[in-house]
Amino acid sequence: MTVNPTDDTYRFVFDEATPHARRVSEDDEAWADDISTTHFAAHFSNEYGEMNDDATASDEEFWGADDDDIDEQDSHVKRPPSLWRELVGVLIKVGVVAVVLGLIFTFTHGLARNTDPDMSPTVKAGDLVMFYRLDKNYEIDDLIALRYQGQLQVRRVVAQAGDVVDITADGLTVNGALQQEPDIYEQTQPYQTGIRFPVTVGPGEVFVLGDARDGATDSRVYGPVNTKDTLGKVIAIIKWRDL
Repeated sequence: MTVNPTDDTYRFVFDEATPHARRVSEDDEAWADDISTTHFAAHFSNEYGEMNDDATASDEEFWGADDDDIDEQDSHVKRPPSLWRELVGVLIKVGVVAVVLGLIFTFTHGLARNTDPDMSPTVKAGDLVMFYRLDKNYEIDDLIALRYQGQLQVRRVVAQAGDVVDITADGLTVNGALQQEPDIYEQTQPYQTGIRFPVTVGPGEVFVLGDARDGATDSRVYGPVNTKDTLGKVIAIIKWRDL
């Protein structure tokens, strides 16, 4: 590597093969050998000395800080969570979801398996029924969940408070009007045993029937139902075949 200073009087040559610097005078071409690298650097002008200092500082930046600085930087490195910590986090989330679902299906919603065939084909035996406990302002044609003699029933509302219900050989009449029920495939007939018709639905009551009208246990047997004794309005039916 050859360095030409501003003053052309001297030419400095650094031999990379040996740690020596040689000084050549253009006047007499005399060589000054055995000048060490350190002695060579000491003879540089201030300009080259400053450049050497800058190079030394750059080397320090290149090789980095000391061990304490490296340890401090490593302490700020975000390490991935352990498998145990991830497992605990998953269990906590599952527990929270379970508690929330438990509260929902205890106080606001209900989920039960239907076991009787009296609402076929709308609700078949084995289907899961979800109902909403807080909505008991039933309308005509609503499906509601209730219990009769300890067994879950799903029934259809056909009359409300104040309606006069009669069941004759012609079928179901409400307030003197014969009801047309296109989704019912069986004739609605009175039972030999049960309540006597016509019947007026009282305040806070509904008259319910099963969709399988031939032999269903419904209001023809136990009369109008108080809405307070019902479980709630059916909002979803999960078919057994879909499971």
